Amino acid sequence: MNAELTSRQKEILDFIGQSISIHGYPPSLLDIQKKFSFKSPNAAKDHLLALERKGYIKREPHKSRSISLARGVEPSGSYNGLHNGVQNNASAINIPIVGRVAAGEPIFAEQNIEGALAVDNSLIKNSQDIFALRVKGNSMIDSGILDGDYVIVHKQSAPDYNGDTVVVLIDGEATVKKLYKERDGNFRLQPANENLEPIIIDPADKQVWVAGKIKGVIRKF
Repeated sequence: MNAELTSRQKEILDFIGQSISIHGYPPSLLDIQKKFSFKSPNAAKDHLLALERKGYIKREPHKSRSISLARGVEPSGSYNGLHNGVQNNASAINIPIVGRVAAGEPIFAEQNIEGALAVDNSLIKNSQDIFALRVKGNSMIDSGILDGDYVIVHKQSAPDYNGDTVVVLIDGEATVKKLYKERDGNFRLQPANENLEPIIIDPADKQVWVAGKIKGVIRKF
């Protein structure tokens, strides 16, 4: 992977990586054609062939959405840069990075915002009530959420309690876990790390507040 990429190839690589991070699957040829205003899918295919030839991606012939990043390859970040200012790229939207989440306080209060995360606008269908939060710790590593990652969160207080990955506050402390409601009324916060035990919360003893549901993950380097 020593071959240099053109600026367009870098953009396409970032688009692929971010699509995988947010949706869990890569873009199709038509997605790439539409995103970069190519006249035909063949133009998108030519760029994918170049990325494959240079060792940045892998593809399965004759299979839809079969693009994957080659081992050790990460997008350069031109579509998911971290800013304190405004992203000039017309194809990006700025998602507020929330540095602090507190129950009973508006998430988007000015004092809680510490920057913005630029995300390609074709990957976020509706940016209303969407925010980003930086993950601390390794409790969700088996779900591909690592220390320092940014999770994309849809603000909502009534998730599905059958295993949604959420940002939840326990007595004012925010954590990312899979959320279950047990038959006895207790909440189970399940980590995605075989070395950690689940957290059982009795709502009579501790205040539990769901800040939002995780919609995707963006890795920063």
